[in-house]
Amino acid sequence: PAADLARAANETAILNCWGNRSVFLNAFVDAEPWLGGLRSAHLGWRLGGRPPGLKHALPRAPGVTLEHVLTQVRVGPGEPPASQIPRHFDLVKMDGDGPEGSWLVALDRLLRNCSVTVGAIILEASNVQAATMHAYQNEHGFDVYRLDMHDDRR
Repeated sequence: PAADLARAANETAILNCWGNRSVFLNAFVDAEPWLGGLRSAHLGWRLGGRPPGLKHALPRAPGVTLEHVLTQVRVGPGEPPASQIPRHFDLVKMDGDGPEGSWLVALDRLLRNCSVTVGAIILEASNVQAATMHAYQNEHGFDVYRLDMHDDRR
């Protein structure tokens, strides 16, 4: 979670007339319910550790389920209760450096019971099972493209 990044992305969406069609959350998103209230971020940074001069740690953020994000978060004022509308997302972008496999399983469950529809998914896929990707291709009709910067095949 990074409140400044979520705020910047939201402000960018508003400036580009996407504010009423975008949702940015500063939260830990889990496939299963988190019962511990606020969570602290793992304080690891890429490329050599903590940036020089950084005075503040990342703020604690709430834990929410992927199901909550995709079915309960309101997009705009005057929207009917979430239980009364099928949710469609043109794009779902997920990057958590580890939980994407469990997120895809949770999203698969939501797609199967028609709680949501999704046009495209972009994710850095860590810990994803082949059977899950097979279901996305053969049952949900997604095309899957793989780009792995670490496999030396580019």
